[in-house]
Amino acid sequence: MRTIIIGDIHGCSGALRLLLAKIIPDEKADRLILLGDLFDRGPDFWGVFQMVREHVVPFYRGEGFQCVHAGLKVDPIEMNDYYTMIHDHGVAMENRYAGPLTIVGHIALEKVTWFPGLEQPVKQIPEGTWQELPQRGVICIDTGCGKGGRLTGMVIEDGKFILHSAGEEG
Repeated sequence: MRTIIIGDIHGCSGALRLLLAKIIPDEKADRLILLGDLFDRGPDFWGVFQMVREHVVPFYRGEGFQCVHAGLKVDPIEMNDYYTMIHDHGVAMENRYAGPLTIVGHIALEKVTWFPGLEQPVKQIPEGTWQELPQRGVICIDTGCGKGGRLTGMVIEDGKFILHSAGEEG
């Protein structure tokens, strides 16, 4: 089974449709996680709502990773406050969280970025190549869809991941 995580959609149904066509999720075998900011800003919030209404997850913990919209300050995830998990921009950008790997959206970056924590150097992650899933830190997959950027999806399988993205135009 694959886990497919999609960053902030911001009402861009065209980008979502194109991204799903690249990833081709299997509704019976794959798990689909949407990190949030589904409907605001974009041109077709209703189209996004129709595509995703049965797939919304507030936060998720899987084998080797967890997902939350904005970020975490401490481990375990349940010890974080609502504001941090839903709204805080600084958590990932401060590069201090070194707990279990957490996949987030919310912070529009030009490229998917891994913040390993403890102020170690951050790393931009290229699209289209399989990589080992880190054990710790934060990976932000919000690449600015609805703000002139792209919609990014992360496919996780057998301890590895690959990134795909799509814009409204392709």
